[in-house]
Amino acid sequence: MTEARSARAGRAFVFLIQEIEAQTCPPPLSLFQPLMPDRAKRIWIKRCFQFGAAALALWLVLSLSLFAVMCQPPIVFDHVMAKMPPLAFFVLPFETLWLQARHGSLRVGDPAPDFNLTTADRSSEVSLSSFRGEKPVVLIFGSHT
Repeated sequence: MTEARSARAGRAFVFLIQEIEAQTCPPPLSLFQPLMPDRAKRIWIKRCFQFGAAALALWLVLSLSLFAVMCQPPIVFDHVMAKMPPLAFFVLPFETLWLQARHGSLRVGDPAPDFNLTTADRSSEVSLSSFRGEKPVVLIFGSHT
């Protein structure tokens, strides 16, 4: 008799535990159970897509504007770059645009374009074409102090 009584008490105890767990614990999430309703999910995905498209369009406009400025003379480029926020260098493809805008049209073996420079004593101007065919010319860019 004690065995039957203890078995019934055990079953009642298990039943009581199952009832408490059913009331306090949410059911486990299934792989097929949606986390949000379909309409809310569609709206969220649509807004994310719209935000991404707007960000991409803004990035393209800013990149093309920067490229147009890079193709301008150095004075214009300097004026614009002085006002450029530092974050732009991390967000925009600065180096790629710079190399494309300033790549030039000279190839190996092409003659150097003619230019004029003032002499060091500032007494006269010298052109590269005046030395062509007479003697070699070496161009050094840098500080001579």
